[in-house]
Amino acid sequence: MDKSVDTQMKEKTEKSLSDLINHVKKSPVLNALKDTVEQIALKTSNLKHEPVSLDSLIRGLSNETDKEIVRIIKSEDLQFIGGELIVLNKSQQKDHFSLDLQLYFQNKSEEVVLKEKHKELEFSILDEKSQQELLNKGTIKYEVNEPN
Repeated sequence: MDKSVDTQMKEKTEKSLSDLINHVKKSPVLNALKDTVEQIALKTSNLKHEPVSLDSLIRGLSNETDKEIVRIIKSEDLQFIGGELIVLNKSQQKDHFSLDLQLYFQNKSEEVVLKEKHKELEFSILDEKSQQELLNKGTIKYEVNEPN
């Protein structure tokens, strides 16, 4: 093959590929898919939150804790006598801290019944001040009161 034929074939192949790429770029299906992916990316980027203080986080969890206490009282016929939420700067997972909820109830025989829950959260959800406080103290305890 002489060089001009080889060059012509190369140019023809490149033009065909270029035409194909341009056709694909104009595809309504691909453009719709691209738009959908961009919308999902935008929505998930909005899910990122600003770090919160530990006190704000605990206040936010208070309502769910109250619901849990009421559920246990009703379903197990127990009387709530107190509890505490223990926040630890250590956890099973790297860059996480632990929340240990301990709820104390009393049954009809006046025996104390302990109900516990454990949760691990990323340190990054806490603001810098709360992260430093938890790292310095190691453990922070909050009293759990009877739901209103």
